[in-house]
Order: sequence, then C-alpha cells, then structure tokens
Amino acid sequence: MKNLFVFFLSVFFVACEDPYVLDLSEPPGTTQDNLDMSDDRGTAIGHVSGRYGGNSLVWSKATNEVFFFDNMIGGIVIKGTDASTRATREVAHKRCYCDDQNMQISQDGSTVFYTLSDTAGQHCFYETSLIDSHDTTIAKGVVKFTVSSDTRYVAYATNAYPSFTDQIYLYDHRTNLKRYLGQGTPCIFSPTSDQLLIARDSIYLIINIADESIQTLGKLPTGRKYIWDASGLRCLTTTYENFPSPTSHLLILNLNPYTVISSVNVPANMNDYYLAWSTDGKKAAVWSCNCLMYSGSFLNSNCAAQEYTVYALDATSQKISRVAFVCTSSNSDIPSALTFSPDGLKIAYICGQTIYLK
Repeated sequence: MKNLFVFFLSVFFVACEDPYVLDLSEPPGTTQDNLDMSDDRGTAIGHVSGRYGGNSLVWSKATNEVFFFDNMIGGIVIKGTDASTRATREVAHKRCYCDDQNMQISQDGSTVFYTLSDTAGQHCFYETSLIDSHDTTIAKGVVKFTVSSDTRYVAYATNAYPSFTDQIYLYDHRTNLKRYLGQGTPCIFSPTSDQLLIARDSIYLIINIADESIQTLGKLPTGRKYIWDASGLRCLTTTYENFPSPTSHLLILNLNPYTVISSVNVPANMNDYYLAWSTDGKKAAVWSCNCLMYSGSFLNSNCAAQEYTVYALDATSQKISRVAFVCTSSNSDIPSALTFSPDGLKIAYICGQTIYLK
C-alpha cells in the first residue's frame, strides 16, 4: 500500500511539471504586473464620512441637490450637495446614529423622510423640509416605511415588544390620524395614493385605503425596489448563478398580474441591496462586482482587486449599458448607494467617502 501511494505521488509531481497542467501554487486571475486598475468614476461632487446603505442617497427635483447622511461628533447630519455648483449645506442635525440607513424623498423634491436610531436605540422616523428645514418626528420604533406620491399618507412598520413582528400603521398628514393596518411590511403606494402594496408572510397584498379591503396577489419573488405608475406595479430584483461561470440576472417583474417583464444577464455578481429606479420607471440601475485579481493559493484564494460597475437598464428596449466603473484593491474604496437624477439622465453614487456624478 505504501509503495502504491509513493507511485501515485510521483506520477502527480511529474504531471505538474507539464507546462499545460494547472499550477496549484498560484491563484487564478490576473497578476499584479499586468493588472489594469484604470477606472471611470465620473465627477466628484461631494464628500461623505462613513459608509451607508442602499437607501441613503436621494436627488431633489426642487433644489437639484443630492442628499445623504453624514457623520459628525455627537450624531448624524443630513447634507445636500448641489449637483451643479457642488455647494454643500446641512438641513438637519440629529443626536442619533445611522444603522438602518433608509431615506426617501417626496415626488416634488421638497421633503425628505428618513429613519435614524436615537441614543436609546429606538428607530425614529423623521420628516424634514428641504426648503425651510422644518423638522417633524412622525413615530418611533419604525423599521420600514413608504410615502405616497402626494405625501398625504405615510405607511410604516414597527417591530416592538411584545410581538416582535412588523405591525403596519397608516399616518394621514391632513388629519394627523393614525390607523392600524395589521401585520406586514409596507412596500409602495399606488400613483393615486388610494392603495398600498404590503408583504405579509411572503404574500403580496394590496390594501384599499378607503375601506381596508384586500386584494391578494400571492406568493411572489421578493422585490428590492418597487415602482407603481401608469404602466403598472413592478419591482426590481436579482438572481445569481455561479456555474458554469459567475452570472447575475437583473429582473423586472410585473406583480399584478405576475409576469417577468425583463431578465438581463451580467457576467458578474450584482448586489441587490444597491438598486435604483428612475422617477419615470423607464430605467433601472445596479452595482455589480467582478474580481480582477486573486491572492493566496488556488485552494484558498481571496479577491485582492475588484472592479465595481454601475449598469443602467432601459426598461423598454431591455438594453443594458455600462455607466461607470471603479477598480480598487482597498476595502474602504467600495461603492454603496446610488440614485437617478429627477430627469433620469444622470446617476449619483457613493464610492468610499466620495459622491460621484456620471
């Protein structure tokens, strides 16, 4: 048995001397000597301290400013950077910390809604005017929210003792009254603000605001970003396959009735946390990541350099285009949130601690 083992071992080493046999001592991919680290990030328009999530960047139609969270001593500030002049201003200062990283802007671009955690650890839900900086606390303990296009209604979910399940409430700005709508997670209002899409136990439901009657859509793939307009109720999501080669699929799904509108392949790993719709629903954007160079051994390799790419999808023609790309070997220089301009012609995004415009 020992001689047989030695025989196979010797055959293995002889085979590895063949130049056409894979060398297991080196990882696959590009070497540092011929690695092209050039990129196309666009124009830097602002600076941000720290890293924030996929829902933490919005672009105001009213002021042409890009708004974002920023760290400061003793709390978080909401800042806006003018997309044309690059002038920066503060619109709110909270003695909170940013953990859930959720921000939404009104359709006219005059008001921003967001959640931050206070010093007691409660998720506070705020509304701040971008015109006069008037500030309102809507609720506490909020884990998810959505705002109607006319800003009359706000639907939010709390997750508190004793149930620790998402409970949906509807707040009416006109009457200052609050209604309980049951368990679930609010997703998006209809364009006329008279219906609300929610997810409850993986089932999509549409609630009529007037009488709280319910239409059940069924158990559908989980969406990451929703849009509801004259063209229908749609969502963005992604899927990923690792074999035979890493490939992601960016999907546009119609939810009522359920159909797959578009499925586009991208030869990289897309992050479904960083997705965006244009305001008119004609375009979608997503980040993808592709490893440029590996380090370590073949059997235990790590990605030492990545290329991050912003792809934009035309929802009508289903054509996908490369908007911007970032090549980096630093874990601190990686992308996060992205958003379309109000006219859908440009994209702003955060990479590392810089806000870029492309």
